[in-house]
Amino acid sequence: MAPDIPHELIELLKKIVFQNPTFSGSFDLETLLLATTFKVDVSRVMDYINRLDNFDGSDFGEIAVKAQLYEEAFVVFKKFNLNVQAVNVLLYNIQSIKRVVEFAFFVEEDAVWSLLANAQHEAGMADDAIELFMRLKPA
Repeated sequence: MAPDIPHELIELLKKIVFQNPTFSGSFDLETLLLATTFKVDVSRVMDYINRLDNFDGSDFGEIAVKAQLYEEAFVVFKKFNLNVQAVNVLLYNIQSIKRVVEFAFFVEEDAVWSLLANAQHEAGMADDAIELFMRLKPA
């Protein structure tokens, strides 16, 4: 296969998906465009994640983590409301409790607050962790 073929495929798919209303929103074409871009040109991945809506967020979030594209993984998980996975990327890959705090206030989910409280406890931030555990709704 010629080296330019994958790049040409991306350009063709991009035109079909973004410029042709007949194929706009096609799960298969968006998936193919995103999968090809992950393999060929990671510099375009974030742009396509932001522009596309009809792909498997869980699968592509995991692909991004495996490719060490952690910001891209976070954005995918956030976009598809996979908030626990998004927090895990922030905690274990990006390693930012501060961003988890911001995200927790944005989504207001007990599962996210719980993960944050546990992370704060493990980081020696006992007072903050206790405050968050108290914030959780009783089961």
